[in-house]
Amino acid sequence: MEMFEYLALFALLGFGIYQIIRTNKLNNEFNRVNNELIKYQTLDENKINLDDESYPFNKTLKDLEETIEKIDQSYEGYLTTKEGFNSKLDDLKNVTSRLNLTLSSNQKRGNWGEIQVEKILEDSGLVKGQNFDAQKPMESGKIPDITIYLPEGQILNLDVKFPLNNYMRYLDVLEKRSNSNDDSEYEFLDTNAKKLKNDFLSDVRKRVDEVTKEGYIDPKNNTIDYALLFVPVEGIFQFIVENELELSNKKIDIYKEAIEKNIIMVPPSLLLVYYSTIKNAVDTFSLQDKAKDLIELHRIFLTQWEKYRLQIESLQSNITSLQKKYDELTNVRTNELFKVVERIDDLKFEDSEKTED
Repeated sequence: MEMFEYLALFALLGFGIYQIIRTNKLNNEFNRVNNELIKYQTLDENKINLDDESYPFNKTLKDLEETIEKIDQSYEGYLTTKEGFNSKLDDLKNVTSRLNLTLSSNQKRGNWGEIQVEKILEDSGLVKGQNFDAQKPMESGKIPDITIYLPEGQILNLDVKFPLNNYMRYLDVLEKRSNSNDDSEYEFLDTNAKKLKNDFLSDVRKRVDEVTKEGYIDPKNNTIDYALLFVPVEGIFQFIVENELELSNKKIDIYKEAIEKNIIMVPPSLLLVYYSTIKNAVDTFSLQDKAKDLIELHRIFLTQWEKYRLQIESLQSNITSLQKKYDELTNVRTNELFKVVERIDDLKFEDSEKTED
């Protein structure tokens, strides 16, 4: 036992001596590195120079300063853009207010429509006082808004007073409806929108009747058999063509009805088309026959368009039905078939087990 104690004591002593030697070596190495670092830092070429752009710290600092400067510039640009946007928004609000004021009465709308028509005609090369006139009395005493002169002394009268009050109310209600989150309010606004839509179409129908009775069509005073009713906004013209007036017992296409009454509603984009067609017809053929042919072709076009639209809708419905059946075949039927196959496989497995038993 004493021998073992001596061995343990020598081992412990040896380990202590090893730790002392190892610690001395570490201290010496640390002192060497520390002296080298002090020596390195005392040299002039190794001192940190904040003016030296090649030094990594200075480069990072410069990049940071440039980034901050870009952020400042971007923020200033944002403020400028925001100010400009607010200015443009205020301008738009002012223009909208002036436009609403302009369209607030039939007389002002008439003036606006008259200005539109005159500009369109003048931009096409026509001269006021030579090719057309505004507010010129006819021999019958009637005063059309615009009188367009045609060859052979004939004239085409155009009316610009168009009813827009209920259409503007309709748009307001549509906007409120789209922003509504309440079901009862939405239903109320939807009902109101349908009523205003119908009221607007009814107003247009009445205006067509008024133009018919105002004597704008008077062949005895050299007018052709048709008159134009100017629709000042393209979207409104499209709205009239695409929608029908709903009465208690029937629906009326007021655009077709107007043509049947020899009143042609024209938007800005079609005004010159109709003028050129009529003028060329007067130059080449008898205006009456040519105009009737034009209207008849227009009626045929609308009839064929309606048939085309109905067939397209029918085809779309058939495609949808076919797609539904295909989905049912590829999903439901396929799944059912797989189930039957799995049951068959299960039966085969059971039979094989019985055979083995």
